[in-house]
Amino acid sequence: MRVKILAIGKKIPNWANDTIETFLKRIPKPYTPQIMTFSTPKRQANAPASGYKAQEAKMLLECIKPDDFVIALDETGASYDSQTFAKKLETIINQHPKLYFILGGPDGLDGQVIKRSNLVLSLSQFTFPHALARVILVEQIYRAWSITCQHPYHRE
Repeated sequence: MRVKILAIGKKIPNWANDTIETFLKRIPKPYTPQIMTFSTPKRQANAPASGYKAQEAKMLLECIKPDDFVIALDETGASYDSQTFAKKLETIINQHPKLYFILGGPDGLDGQVIKRSNLVLSLSQFTFPHALARVILVEQIYRAWSITCQHPYHRE
């Protein structure tokens, strides 16, 4: 099983990178995600966001094959508590050879990505900075593993 996080935006603050790396080191296989980042297209004044979102979608979707399971992170997605997310993630990992989490750029995800996704997930009703969303996602993957394996990190 291979878990990948595809994310738009290469400039992540050191505190976020350090936190992400800490969790990545703790997550064992098959949960250990690999993070692939893509540059944010340069923005121009008065240019519509839809053009940038389409460029980002093209980069992201080129990485995905038809049988890959895709979870798009979007504010319109389903919300789960950690226990439910852990069960759902375990089922996905057991049934699919590859799992991709997709984080869009500053304007969100293009409709093409949402349409291709097998699941649209919301981390919260709050809006987070992009770097913090990455941290939360990686931490929740670690938490899901800890729940599944009854590791003491997650306490009820």
